[in-house]
Amino acid sequence: MVGAGEAQPADAATLKKDPARAVSRGAADLVVLFDAEGIEATMDWATKQIAALGKALTADPKNAKAILAASPKFRGYFAKGGWYATRYTTQAKTLNAALAKLPPQWRDLTSSDVVVPDLFRIIEVDRPGVSHEHLIGSTTNVQAGALADALTASLNPMGDRSKAFNP
Repeated sequence: MVGAGEAQPADAATLKKDPARAVSRGAADLVVLFDAEGIEATMDWATKQIAALGKALTADPKNAKAILAASPKFRGYFAKGGWYATRYTTQAKTLNAALAKLPPQWRDLTSSDVVVPDLFRIIEVDRPGVSHEHLIGSTTNVQAGALADALTASLNPMGDRSKAFNP
């Protein structure tokens, strides 16, 4: 889209002035899927990110906060009983298996600090009237939809801990 002139690229230098993005590796720090297109390839990427985080955290535990802050985040949303529930359930198992390989302190969800599972999460949306086609948001309250949740996760990855899908 940028190459075709349909969108303007973000100015990374300007975005880096935002303290929440100052430590990220790029202008974007969040990958979000609302569909199953590419879920398998995206999960392959996510599991590689998790493995790299495990190595980095083990090698340099004193800089854990900075390492975790610099990591990209992933959120995948699917409607309960929706068309893609089976594919997301399968990939959630893959994600959880990758997270289980981390040392316990980097996956402890009782921690008051960000841990690796806060960065990589699949969420099953189970609200009345929400199907695949209505997954992104609510037509009556934009703050109640998955898109708002995902954008919030970019700045506060611990905020949706209770919503993590564990098949």
